Amino acid sequence: MDPVLDNVLNKSLVMIGKKAIIKLGGNDIEYNRNFKLYITTRMSNPHYTPEVSTKVVLVNFTVKESGLEEQCLGIVVKKEQPNLEQTKNDVVQRIANNKR
Repeated sequence: MDPVLDNVLNKSLVMIGKKAIIKLGGNDIEYNRNFKLYITTRMSNPHYTPEVSTKVVLVNFTVKESGLEEQCLGIVVKKEQPNLEQTKNDVVQRIANNKR
């Protein structure tokens, strides 16, 4: 991670009057409380330092074709035969409970 983002990740704000100011790359910028930063990577298993990992939320959006196929099939079955989809969900729930 670029060290310039440290103030953003730490939310190092300085209040000047009623304005929240954040220092970014040598510039003072007014901070908007609705601001959200999304960072993406093509790396399949990115490694971040513990300091960065505690400041961010990591979300893994990796999808396998089989999982996506199962989700799509579930949507179609739920639309065309909702009772069959409910039965499948009940069976999956019972199997999970029995495994515990």
